[in-house]
Amino acid sequence: MYAPDATGIRSEVSDDREAGSLPSFSIAWTTGEKCVRVVLSGDLDMPASLRLERAVDRALQHEGVRQLVFDLRHVEFMDSAGLGALLSIRERSQSLDVEMSLANVSPIVGRVLDVTGTRATFR
Repeated sequence: MYAPDATGIRSEVSDDREAGSLPSFSIAWTTGEKCVRVVLSGDLDMPASLRLERAVDRALQHEGVRQLVFDLRHVEFMDSAGLGALLSIRERSQSLDVEMSLANVSPIVGRVLDVTGTRATFR
């Protein structure tokens, strides 16, 4: 789903919802003049990582984007595939001269970043 609002900020929401089930992962983003803010919720695992990378590729196609911010406060689980996706997105962002950062890192994600020594990579 994609909808511009009166301020010109565009947003999109996507989830893994199957008939009658709660989503295990959702992606929502808002796109301002130069910044894309991506809000993730749920489990950032292999299936979610594949969806995330496709969604971010679409978001980065917006003209003039210079900053990509991931809000991770609602991520309840992240495995190596999720970490790999964030690292891959960071690399693609750098190649496009887009600054990527993590915001509101949940304790679960923070622990993965600390154990793997990658927290400083996203600063």
